[in-house]
Amino acid sequence: MRVFATAALAVACVAAADAVRREDGYRDIWFTLGEVTAGGDKYSGGLGTYTANHVPIAVYSAEADKTFFIYGGSLGGRRHLLIMASLYDHRTGRVPRPVVVCDKKGVDDPHDNASLCLDGQGHLWVYVSGRMRHRPGLRYRSRRPFDVQAGFDLVRTGEMTYPQPHWIEAPSTAGGSGPFSTAIPAASSTSART
Repeated sequence: MRVFATAALAVACVAAADAVRREDGYRDIWFTLGEVTAGGDKYSGGLGTYTANHVPIAVYSAEADKTFFIYGGSLGGRRHLLIMASLYDHRTGRVPRPVVVCDKKGVDDPHDNASLCLDGQGHLWVYVSGRMRHRPGLRYRSRRPFDVQAGFDLVRTGEMTYPQPHWIEAPSTAGGSGPFSTAIPAASSTSART
């Protein structure tokens, strides 16, 4: 049953990307952990950029003079996670309506928020966190360089939690550059790169 649920989520996210769905505003997901003490809830409120481990959530391109960003949005008034992308155009001072990269279809947990990076050709890569084998992590690539409005294509699914992508220009096994995953031992002073 778990495999079926995982496959259904991946298909739902592909369908959302193919349709290039836009939302009419910037509503982040509201969440409460439900661990209430005398001092209040452990954490709750608008958690569109939660967690602190999902980094980066914004990246500036000098070539395009735009700042691209990602956040956990929601359907108006409901705890229903939408992974949203948009940009700030520094030349025009404008921010377009956000694009839904992935509709998490019933997931209401901001632990599944995303992070992003920009590759050497200007494509935006969105890494949507999962919850180990329960919900897959998803990796998307923008269809056009320096453009979120054209939509995103699902590139890969698999285990991925708290993504921290960084584009590294390095030869791949195919002879080009690209994102790759590597694990850095915990004792290392550098952070993991994905």
